[in-house]
Amino acid sequence: MFRALVLGWIGVVGPWFGVLPGMAALLGPLDGPLAVTSSFGEYRPGRFHTGVDLSTGGEVGHPVRAVGAGIVERVREYSGGYGRAVYLRLDDGRIAVYAHLHTFAPELARRVLGEQNRLRRYEVDLALGSGGPRFEAGDVLGTAGQAGTSVPHLHFELRDSGNQPLNPLGNGLEVADGVAPTLRKLWLVPRRPGTIVGDSATPIAVEPGSAQRVDGTDGRQVRRYELGSVRLRGWARLDLAVHDADDAGRGDLAIAGAALEQDGRPLLELAMDRITWSGNRRARHFYSGVSEEAGGRDRIRLEVPADGEDEILSSESGFGWLEGPAEGERSRVRLAVWDRAGNRTEAELTLLPWRRPDEPVGEPEGLGAELRLAVLPVGDFLACTLRTPGAAVRAPRVMGLPRGATAPIHAATERVGDASWASWLEPISPVTVVADWGEAGRAWEEWAPFHRVDAGAEHFLEAPEMGARLRFAVGSVYQPLLLSLTGESDTPESPEELIPAGGAVRVGPSTAYFKQGPDLWMRYELPEGIRVSQVGLYRVTTRPGRPAGWGLEGRASGDHVEATLGDPGLFRPMADVVGPRVKPLRFSLGPTAGGTLRLPVEEVGAGVDQGSIRLEIDGQPVIAGWDPPRSRVEARLEEPLPPGAHRVVMRIDDRAGNRTRHEASLILDR
Repeated sequence: MFRALVLGWIGVVGPWFGVLPGMAALLGPLDGPLAVTSSFGEYRPGRFHTGVDLSTGGEVGHPVRAVGAGIVERVREYSGGYGRAVYLRLDDGRIAVYAHLHTFAPELARRVLGEQNRLRRYEVDLALGSGGPRFEAGDVLGTAGQAGTSVPHLHFELRDSGNQPLNPLGNGLEVADGVAPTLRKLWLVPRRPGTIVGDSATPIAVEPGSAQRVDGTDGRQVRRYELGSVRLRGWARLDLAVHDADDAGRGDLAIAGAALEQDGRPLLELAMDRITWSGNRRARHFYSGVSEEAGGRDRIRLEVPADGEDEILSSESGFGWLEGPAEGERSRVRLAVWDRAGNRTEAELTLLPWRRPDEPVGEPEGLGAELRLAVLPVGDFLACTLRTPGAAVRAPRVMGLPRGATAPIHAATERVGDASWASWLEPISPVTVVADWGEAGRAWEEWAPFHRVDAGAEHFLEAPEMGARLRFAVGSVYQPLLLSLTGESDTPESPEELIPAGGAVRVGPSTAYFKQGPDLWMRYELPEGIRVSQVGLYRVTTRPGRPAGWGLEGRASGDHVEATLGDPGLFRPMADVVGPRVKPLRFSLGPTAGGTLRLPVEEVGAGVDQGSIRLEIDGQPVIAGWDPPRSRVEARLEEPLPPGAHRVVMRIDDRAGNRTRHEASLILDR
């Protein structure tokens, strides 16, 4: 497979970048040049981005056009997710999906309104099938907007005839792109105990530096990076951060593929042309460090999952790991990355055999407080890198004392640099790792709260002092890994609407990913005057540029709260005691004949119960929907209200059962 894709180191693959055979080119879904702001395959929480986001300049109302002739098989109007969406079955069998629309074309709007009136609810999913209206290429399907999202744009997807996502770029949708991807950083990550990268048992970063630009074929661009040399013993994987933009420097096009080889031997290939819905959970494998690490969304893990190849990553040699060269030899690693237009970036790294440092002489000096011990989970083992201000006479003694055990686990310690030492532990329970320099009494301790979790067995992790238990069913993880469940005292302050009902626990590390989410149970204490229905399990949520908040993960059941976790994080049982707060209503003309009524809502805690929303104007029920990104209730009126005063009444609950009834007056002078 690798040889079929890579046709020489400099040559650019031919048909790999074009429209699929038998598939017609597509018209642009928006007028004018397309600017991609988010690309196919980018990371989203727990999944891949299955389309491309196209800029509308921050505006709503731009015409959205059929990219080809076909029949509209499905129309949705939802509060969150895709918001207002159209599914167009093209004549060649593919499906074009348009999301976050502001308005539908009149024929589609009429059908949606009829379904809303029939069901008496805002959210509808209308399956039209082959009886849907036909649109020709270039016909207007609606207008671009921001329904279900916070920033106006068009989310466009292309799916094959079986409804599986294809990358629209190169499969009919084109943008002006003659610029090769930019390589920002690489990481070498140890994969087995005993591996040494440079002078460390833990991952190291390689800065690419400046690139040499080379003119490629057919006007495509090639960049070349010389990455220098790194010493390696054992096995390591390669991670990379790479960015691709269009000719105008706009947007984020992401990469279409990559190939890794060592000494001319293919190791791994990456093909970001299509994904499957069932493969969405692999996003946490594909993107390394996505939870907390800066730039994590750009850090790609070049490693085939332990349970086998998928539609994205494949290899002819196991996991695609790099192997350190033998003594007296050197190894050449080549990485090629290309975008959908065929522009190519190449990088070359030389691996040198690891060389044991000369034995130190003299007595250790300046240890004590300057001694540093880094303990990190690397795969299913703990890697310890110790650094001292200068060379020490004797190797430190490293041991791990498991919780509740009397006998320590002794680990071999190896000098890996002028002032660096390495050890590897394979714990099955939390340990205290101790590095001791002997009779001088100089020592360093670090708590390593990690349990080993294997794919083939059921596991329970417990934090008894917190009343917490984490259960992993058989097959919950892709490969063996280390996980922690520990009490946490340093937590973000909770708002007044949320009353703590127990301590907080952290599930880590943040970069762990699950094939099937584990179940977390925590005991809680019911505050006086609080109902059980108000108690839930909350998780710390973070957004760029915003303070940390708390989001509901699970509900109370008996004497405990429980939830199935999608990702690691910080969790705490709390009680939501305040219902939604409704702010002054707003009224504006358009996009429907009667105008739009909006009621902003502030809800901190369990979140709005969308099914509870009831809106009346002058005693008559009105269909209203919840707009999550802007936290408001919205009603589009089909008929204009007469001039004068109108009474607006809304009932809205949160998911903890707290109810709010809000009354307001709307005065129209014309």
